[in-house]
Amino acid sequence: MNIWVLTVFRVSRKAKRLVKSIEDRVEKIALDAFGITTEQYERIINLNDEKRKIINLAVLKTALCDSVKERDLDALSRYSCGETAGEIAKDCAVGESAVRKRIKRAIESCITAMQDMGFDEKRMEREYGSLDCVSLSRRAIERKTKLKRLNAYKKL
Repeated sequence: MNIWVLTVFRVSRKAKRLVKSIEDRVEKIALDAFGITTEQYERIINLNDEKRKIINLAVLKTALCDSVKERDLDALSRYSCGETAGEIAKDCAVGESAVRKRIKRAIESCITAMQDMGFDEKRMEREYGSLDCVSLSRRAIERKTKLKRLNAYKKL
């Protein structure tokens, strides 16, 4: 579930821009006088479903934020968007281990809150796994995690 928490925070940060992009695409399809109506309907329905899912992720993030301490939330938000614990620590004038603890606490709180709301990995994958923005975010997070493990291994 860790990766889903990070994904929710990462995608939600871009939600307004993603929704605006979808609305622009829907408008372009709707105004195409030479399109095949049934195909246009289908594309608009699919885009609106994608928009709904993105908005739901943003709402989920808002609900998760209520379960996390403010300083832990800041560290989690920044970490989910690609900053390292070291970069966050330097900016906040605290130790890197303190930032890691904050991120860990925040993720654990979010996982508990998600489970209380009925979200598990299967449900997240079923409902949101097909979104391009989600799969791109997950890949970026997974790459970062693998790189971190590789760097830790090299230090040994």
